[in-house]
Amino acid sequence: MGHFFSIIREPQGQPMRRWINEIEHEGIIRYLDFFNKERIAVFGSEALTDVLVTKPYDFVKPIQIARGIGNVLGAGLFLSEGDEHKRQRKNLLPAFASRNIRTFQPMFWSKAKEMVHHIRKQIESTEEGQVDFEDWINRTTLDIIGLATLDHDFESVTNPSGVLIKTYRRILSANRWSQVLGFLNFFMPPWVWRLIPIQHTSEILQASNIIRAICRRFIQASVNANKDGHHEGAPKRDILSSAIATGAFSTEALLDQLMTFLVAGHETTTAAMS
Repeated sequence: MGHFFSIIREPQGQPMRRWINEIEHEGIIRYLDFFNKERIAVFGSEALTDVLVTKPYDFVKPIQIARGIGNVLGAGLFLSEGDEHKRQRKNLLPAFASRNIRTFQPMFWSKAKEMVHHIRKQIESTEEGQVDFEDWINRTTLDIIGLATLDHDFESVTNPSGVLIKTYRRILSANRWSQVLGFLNFFMPPWVWRLIPIQHTSEILQASNIIRAICRRFIQASVNANKDGHHEGAPKRDILSSAIATGAFSTEALLDQLMTFLVAGHETTTAAMS
């Protein structure tokens, strides 16, 4: 079975971190997945540059990854390949121009200060003086991505019981059933395992539908505002407004892009920070 069971038993990424320190390598480590299928873990800067920058279209995501994550994210920038990815990237690029990103810096700083303020209050109010830092990062990241993507503050920092943050926790929670479903991706298409009566499956699909419904409302409101000319002052620079302005995305395509930024962007940023 290769290293498959070691990978699913341990915390995410832990086996690879251990290999970096225990195995001599030059930026690439070969390991064996389920049924001894060969995989490579890329660590070196030169190899990462090849994969992510100079030759990204030579490295296609495994079909199992596309199947599993695609049920939640759809066919947005994260999962698209080849010419379709190039088209999406080209039309989304203006939203990520350095001038545009700089306009978000005051918001980033304000949200970070807000988080620190509430962490201090929590520490002062508990005898142990301890806090769940990962949860604070989760909530702060969601607020920041909401503002940058939708120009909307979800206020998760001040409201840990909000509908959206609770929905995120359901999607991103890893348990034994999520590992089982990941295993089933090797053998069957998504529509088959959706029919399996596992509570985790229905919870993930319900949570995804909730976030999609929220995103759909924001898309419709932004489209209507653009049509009616209701935006006051300077043009809005959030990702959704920039994507709509290109005219290159249908409503469903916009939904997939928002799911990519709200779910995948939130998860990767939180993991990096915590």
